[in-house]
Amino acid sequence: MSVTISGLYSRDYWGKIVLDGNDPDAAICSVAEAKTHLRITSSDDDVYIDALCYAASRMAEAYCDRKFMQQNYEMRWDVMPFTDTLYVLGVGNITGEDGTGSPVLKYYDMDNSLQTFSDSNYTTQFDTIAPRITLKTNSNWPDTYDRPGAVQLLFAAGTEPVPEPVKQGVLMIVGHLYENRQDVTDRIGYEMPKASSYLFEPYVIRLF
Repeated sequence: MSVTISGLYSRDYWGKIVLDGNDPDAAICSVAEAKTHLRITSSDDDVYIDALCYAASRMAEAYCDRKFMQQNYEMRWDVMPFTDTLYVLGVGNITGEDGTGSPVLKYYDMDNSLQTFSDSNYTTQFDTIAPRITLKTNSNWPDTYDRPGAVQLLFAAGTEPVPEPVKQGVLMIVGHLYENRQDVTDRIGYEMPKASSYLFEPYVIRLF
């Protein structure tokens, strides 16, 4: 079933992004930075604070719908798009793996063998929101084997260095989580500190 976003594009499916061999615990702020923010000198809570740094980093990326820690990823789809353009959502700008070259588009052919789709068949716009791969005139997407993840895009995503407002917003979330270890029920609830959302706002990707 096709999903249409008015004025932008039709998207025939959602891709699934997975981390490709990098640090799954990569955080936007370090334990040392968080402890300075929290005014903590003891090392008793270092493991807990490290977990909060990771959680707050993922909250920031989810809120902004992009990746901040530059790492290698793989985006998987079950089929090739039904339109001429393949969009890469939820990551921000992308490059080739390890930040060099161009992303590589692979697919399982009708014999269930992994192939690389030649870049002579398409043009790319990887520094746009959203990054996209568009078929050239007279080119066609290849037929794929009926299997999950039949189409794979290998790339790097992230912003280096992470913008300082984003880091400060993450530190504020860490502070909130550290001081409130259960849901706050005696005052107005919110998903994260309001100031964090203000700091993140310039970096939020909105497609519609």
